[in-house]
Amino acid sequence: MTSIKTKQRIWEFGPFRLDEAERSLLRDGRPVSLTPKVFDTLIVFLERAGRLVEKNELMTRLWPDTFVEEGALTRNISDLRKALGEEKYVETVPKRGYRFVAPVREISDESAILIVEEAVEAQVIIEEENERTPATPSVPERQMRFSHSLKPRLATALASIVLIAGAALGWREFTKPRRASNEPRPAIPAMHVGRFTASGNILTAAISPDGKYVATVLDEGGLQSLWVRQVAANTSGVRVIAPALVEYVGLTFSNDSNFIYYVSWMRNQSDPELYQLPVLGGTPRRIPVPDIDTPISFSPAGDRFAYVFTSSSRGETYVKVAGADGAGVQTLVKRRKPGFIAAWPGGPAWAPDGGFIAYAGSGAAEDDIQQMRVFVASVADRTERQLSGRSWRDIGRVAWLGDGSGLVIAAREEKDAPRQLWFIPYPGGAARKITNDLHDYDNLSLSGDAKTLAAVLRQPAFSIAIMPHDEGKQADPGLSRTIFSEVGSDVGDGIGRLAWTPDNRLVYCSRAGGNWDIWVMNKDGSERRQLTLDAHNDLFPTVSGDGRYIFFASDRAGAFNIWRMEIDGSHLTQLTRGDDQTLSEVTPDGHWLIYQQNLGPANPTIWRMPATGGEAQCLTCNLRLAQRPAISPDGRLLAYVDLDDKGWGVAIQPFKPGEVARRFLFPPTIGSRNFRWTPDGQALSYVVNEKGASNIWLQALGGAPPSQLTNFKTGQLLTFAWSPDGQWLACMRQATTSDVVLLQDFK
Repeated sequence: MTSIKTKQRIWEFGPFRLDEAERSLLRDGRPVSLTPKVFDTLIVFLERAGRLVEKNELMTRLWPDTFVEEGALTRNISDLRKALGEEKYVETVPKRGYRFVAPVREISDESAILIVEEAVEAQVIIEEENERTPATPSVPERQMRFSHSLKPRLATALASIVLIAGAALGWREFTKPRRASNEPRPAIPAMHVGRFTASGNILTAAISPDGKYVATVLDEGGLQSLWVRQVAANTSGVRVIAPALVEYVGLTFSNDSNFIYYVSWMRNQSDPELYQLPVLGGTPRRIPVPDIDTPISFSPAGDRFAYVFTSSSRGETYVKVAGADGAGVQTLVKRRKPGFIAAWPGGPAWAPDGGFIAYAGSGAAEDDIQQMRVFVASVADRTERQLSGRSWRDIGRVAWLGDGSGLVIAAREEKDAPRQLWFIPYPGGAARKITNDLHDYDNLSLSGDAKTLAAVLRQPAFSIAIMPHDEGKQADPGLSRTIFSEVGSDVGDGIGRLAWTPDNRLVYCSRAGGNWDIWVMNKDGSERRQLTLDAHNDLFPTVSGDGRYIFFASDRAGAFNIWRMEIDGSHLTQLTRGDDQTLSEVTPDGHWLIYQQNLGPANPTIWRMPATGGEAQCLTCNLRLAQRPAISPDGRLLAYVDLDDKGWGVAIQPFKPGEVARRFLFPPTIGSRNFRWTPDGQALSYVVNEKGASNIWLQALGGAPPSQLTNFKTGQLLTFAWSPDGQWLACMRQATTSDVVLLQDFK
């Protein structure tokens, strides 16, 4: 092994080339996206190619002077393997660390220096491991076994199990009854963390109070189904409701664990409704509750339940209480815009003593709406108070411990940080973090004795691909080519917007710099360049017709507003003020900026203002709801998503205040309601989810039946965009692995 120290270090291995100074990794000349920590991990491996790098050394190099759990390192390794496309590069040495085993060359002045001439064979063999372990190995030992040469054969799912096991920090004595402050503190118990499902398609879940069952909602080819599994048996479970075109908002077991209560709605055709179902299946019974948006939480006696409802027309959200039969609905707490109470994926929790209901929401003050807190409200007199002195950027569902000594929440510290599990003591005390890793935990629930916590752990990734487009013909997915991918980023409903420049470059959002920023690249994925560099989130880019400006939404001023910058990222200018302006469009002549006001509980509206800034004018304030504006290619028509008594659809009107000219209903299989005009302006296009795949469909303005444009067989398509000349179609696709994890043995 030989090496030469150079000021500019460049390494090559396989089809890859890494430039440390440029912070770039290329595969066959095309960029590969890595988060900063994953990039640093790869550098450590290349420096030590062929040699064992112990876990402690990696942790010290990557997180100096910072405490993180081993799960963060495991996630880094998993993300690196996914980015490289194969696991043959990084070899796991059980109980010790990792080794980079591919041949590596260090480049200096274009001369290659061989660092590793061949893959190093590991010396630890399975027979030696067997000598030190019992005949029936433990779960971690079974996960870490390898062949004689230790060539990695771990599947992605198996790597996830190792990650989950390392993610937990320790539920210390949270589940034990409160004790006097002078009592001795018991030793921290060992906690078992394990993945309960392995299908990768769990949408939501809940554990029964007796801890015997876990109910799950599965995504089955774009349809959703309801399953029940026994915790002890841990089998595949029983499907109690067949796949259908429905959306499940949340699951709750009855206090006696005999029934499952779920909130669902027919996709794009109805409002959410509450149903009761016997735990082992049967005929669902509708509970007539008007206006419900979250899973319910039962009182200790089981005679009442609490839930949250959002009224877009009034700009208000409520915590409501109803009888077990749905009758006698009362409002416990109300928040008026700009304040709000967390709806899905949140939900209230009734305290074990029956006197209080906990929920997440914003503060009441207008300057406090960007942060969320946990509150409790008295059922008797409706007074409320805040728990804990801290706040979070986002909070999901809350759950009480069985003895009432505190609550568990799933919350993000920053806007796009992973949603982690936290414990909040009751009636007072500092909030403490339970998990500390890079995944999202959602839909948490606790068994009645608080010895088992169930949550859905999500692991997202997205990619951008382009394909040629021949107008009038169905696009061929076989001609699509992936030009960009990013692991560990969950692309939201509009974050994934794509925009073309007139010279056929793509503008998109990426978290490669640590938060959401605006980037640009050539249509082959080359010459990627970051245009916004700040500690805030920059989203929803759109490009002016002359290619001079990029308009986007940014929270750099404290709330989301519309900003403009030159195409090279210079001369940033704030155009709107106030709160919550997003999803902008620019008319083809460059004169008008169109944008959406309000993404939250209040009713969204469409506004316009001069593209250079100035007075804004509401275009849809006389309507119930209007969102996602889109200007036709000729600039004559404005289209937007709306909702009426028939369901969700697209309304089209002349580009000025006035009556809706025409309207098309979305099909029940619509995806995220993102839509585009076709390049010729003769049709609208949107994503449909059917048979396990997402595809683009066209709705001709003349009223002809919709027609399918693409024919993908698998995968989820989030959004898409045509190049200005109409010859190229860019698609953003997302893949999210989500499974139930159980945290047990909190004694």
